[in-house]
Amino acid sequence: MGTVMKLAVILAGGASLLVLPWGGLNGDPAYAAQQRPNIIFVFSNDQDASTLGFMPYVGRKLRASATTYPNATFNYSLCCPSRTSVLRGQYTHNHGVWDNVEPEGGYQKFTELGLDRSIFPQWLHASGYQTGEFGYYVNGFKPTQDGTPAGWDKFVYHGRDYDGGLLPGDVYKDEAIKDNAVRWLTESLRKGPLFMWVSFYAPHPPYAYDPHYADRFQNTQLPTPPSFNEQDISDKPEYVSHWPLMSDADISALESNFRDRLRGLLTVDDGVHSIVGALAKAGELDNTYIFYWTDNGYEFGQHRLLYKKHAYVESISFPLLISGPGVRRGATDNRIVMNQDLAPTFADLANARVPAFVDGRSMVPIFGGGHTWRNYGLIEAPDPANPKNPTSYRGIRDENYTYVEYADGFKEFYNLTKDPYQLNNSYLSLTDTQRANLHTRLAALEGCSRDECRGAEGAQR
Repeated sequence: MGTVMKLAVILAGGASLLVLPWGGLNGDPAYAAQQRPNIIFVFSNDQDASTLGFMPYVGRKLRASATTYPNATFNYSLCCPSRTSVLRGQYTHNHGVWDNVEPEGGYQKFTELGLDRSIFPQWLHASGYQTGEFGYYVNGFKPTQDGTPAGWDKFVYHGRDYDGGLLPGDVYKDEAIKDNAVRWLTESLRKGPLFMWVSFYAPHPPYAYDPHYADRFQNTQLPTPPSFNEQDISDKPEYVSHWPLMSDADISALESNFRDRLRGLLTVDDGVHSIVGALAKAGELDNTYIFYWTDNGYEFGQHRLLYKKHAYVESISFPLLISGPGVRRGATDNRIVMNQDLAPTFADLANARVPAFVDGRSMVPIFGGGHTWRNYGLIEAPDPANPKNPTSYRGIRDENYTYVEYADGFKEFYNLTKDPYQLNNSYLSLTDTQRANLHTRLAALEGCSRDECRGAEGAQR
């Protein structure tokens, strides 16, 4: 079915709902138990999709050996809520971490809610996996105060050496993250299957980078898609329509920051290359899954916006790369995979038990390109305490459209097939039936939990 026809069918009426359980690699628990693959999860921080092509290893060689999910979506595109969804496999409205800081978020909220008592590294550890985390964790985590979170055999926080001591001030911290991760990987591969989460700080502000890369990207131009510094934003929600056009000085500063972001990502890129090299040297590359993603997307001038949290594709999406046994090489899969899917996917690969509270679904059955999957997922963000943040919204992310309802009553609809840069809010052009169907679908998602979410998301292919 063509994308335009598919969009018309979805808007016109209901799609059949089919929820399939996961259980073991390719649906076969015995196979998963026999293979016991290694799982590597490399995570950047605040990365926008326009930067991926500037990473020489990840953007080219890893991508050529992986399946790319270009529509991979963050339920709530903010660091702490997103990281919590990764750890728990839940939509934000179910785990309850709504901010990066107290009282509505941060690690203290994470522990106050008891979320730390069941996270995916604990599930994998119980199934016999070695588990290691290197780098940035949940916002507000304090290693001296909070200790090593349950479930991690080796936990080395951002800014620490391999044994947990503070790094000297002149050490570039992402370089240390890379070295710590590769050391543990090399020492642990011979001991059995492992899961390793490598969580870099780049390209998060203040856009630090290894001085070794200071001369790179000096003439690289800032990407300026049609949505960049958008001229007419009168069809956008009120909080967006108040943003002024960027001046030449604003754009020049943004371009300088963009180059620094690319320099920071070279260490991340080298980290992935080094991890692959260590796996190959140990003869484990063919028995290892590698996931590359970030915690949220980032607006870098599109619709005149900066930062994250916004309900536009640059903020809510970043291509997820997955390579490993049974995963198609050099393929693209446009389906809506989400951050709450990672925990059940990791558990499926490790043949670990998944708690009943999980909202996400294992991606393992779609690694080969077939199988049923969700039609769409929920995007959400709360009321802001900061003027650069959006008005509270709930919305739908589909391959072919986004639909958003804001707390002040404003609504947006973008046909991504015809309008990929989201320049023209076409909600008013929809029929009454189409509007009613979209509202009904969203209403079923915004308060869902567990199997109810998977049912409300639908399933196809």
